Amino acid sequence: MVKIKQTKYEAIPVGEYPAKIASVLPAEGDYGPQLKVRFELLSPGCEGKSLAGWCSQSFSPKSKLWGWTKAALGREIAEGEDFDSEAVVGKVVRLTVVTKAGDNGEYNKIADVKPARPGDAAPVDTGVEGGIPDVNEKPLPF
Repeated sequence: MVKIKQTKYEAIPVGEYPAKIASVLPAEGDYGPQLKVRFELLSPGCEGKSLAGWCSQSFSPKSKLWGWTKAALGREIAEGEDFDSEAVVGKVVRLTVVTKAGDNGEYNKIADVKPARPGDAAPVDTGVEGGIPDVNEKPLPF
């Protein structure tokens, strides 16, 4: 027997949110091959929430993927540089989020992806409980 708890989607308020690019996966969309980009929201109160953004698999100066990559890398794209998802996964950006009305109520849509601002980055997971250990806990031998 399989039981699945019912969930309810609640749109987040319109605004700008720092987010980490969690994944970039190929997917088939209504208009052909797409990329589905999963963004994990980093703002307080948005823990555990993520938004998906869709873009074509075209990488040119006029494409959405170009702009998103430029924002993630925080620099211009070099002539001849190809898109590599490994270069953007884990990067922090700033999302402009809007709401749209759908058949099943309001939902969020990513209107823009911008470079992160100072302080937007997620806390670093050090793998050590309690964060980075204090090097002054024990006297150093020199």
